[in-house]
Amino acid sequence: MGAAVSATAAERPTAERTVEFPPTPDAAAIARHFGDALARAQCDDKPYRHWNLAAVLPESLAVGVLLLPIAPPAIGDNHGVRDL
Repeated sequence: MGAAVSATAAERPTAERTVEFPPTPDAAAIARHFGDALARAQCDDKPYRHWNLAAVLPESLAVGVLLLPIAPPAIGDNHGVRDL
């Protein structure tokens, strides 16, 4: 995993704050892509009814989400407990 981000935006060099995002498809294209993913979804009834979806977002939109300048919260040792 990556290191926690500790510098504020003002302390980081400008080059680190500038991110080029891929072009975002229009809403209709995203809806079509999502609908196609639902149509291709595999359904299973064991152990309960659920669907497995793949390629839910258009690639350029998924890459854009991955490039968002956010970091997961830094948490300490939780002693094996998910919720404290």
